[in-house]
Amino acid sequence: MREITAPEYRHQFDWYLNEIRETGESRGLMVVVTRSGERRIWEYQNTLRTDGISSPIVRGMAHDVTERNRTAKRLQEYERVWKVWMK
Repeated sequence: MREITAPEYRHQFDWYLNEIRETGESRGLMVVVTRSGERRIWEYQNTLRTDGISSPIVRGMAHDVTERNRTAKRLQEYERVWKVWMK
């Protein structure tokens, strides 16, 4: 996971691992870089699994929310321009 995390956020990966260790879960947004170099935003919810296994593992679930975030930013900009125009 550290390798696909955008370079400017990799320093936060140890914080993420500590959160998983201490609380058993972590959730939030992360910026990843695809093989082609494209930056994507993932919303993740990961949990630590320890029952019935010899080594702890992290079960990760993520959804790509890049387009949703881009659309929300465009909508905010549209609303800002609209309010200025309506004055």
